[in-house]
Amino acid sequence: GGVYLGGIGAANKLDDYEQGVFNVELWAGGTQLTLSQYGGSYVKVGNLVTINFEADCVNPNGASGSLEVRGMPFAIADVISPTGIEANGSVSYWRNWSATINSPSVYAEGNTTQLYVMGATSSTMLSNVNLTAAHIGTGEFRGTITYRST
Repeated sequence: GGVYLGGIGAANKLDDYEQGVFNVELWAGGTQLTLSQYGGSYVKVGNLVTINFEADCVNPNGASGSLEVRGMPFAIADVISPTGIEANGSVSYWRNWSATINSPSVYAEGNTTQLYVMGATSSTMLSNVNLTAAHIGTGEFRGTITYRST
């Protein structure tokens, strides 16, 4: 099956389209955070994947280290040289975080199935840093990102 876009040659055939849902997990420093509500949806066209997700933390379980959003439905391709950061996305809704954070966002590293959460804290107002479980505490957030899959 498939559909031809802009011509009838093999390069014009779109035969890989998928949509679905996946489970989101939050981790920091090897410790999984307890979530009350979580989930994500995705659309994959060829190797381009767009996801939307939510994570509502009710217990950070004493976790430390960089906050990771795990469970992406497809592995993230390593296509941008020389950096390992392959895509950047947005966090458009966040509330009840333990720390004041400005401009939170997510980014994807190649050859993984996880995202990292970053933002500007009160001590780093001019530059974003990786956030930790201590920053979100028992807060919640929603995010979106588009990346290339392997």
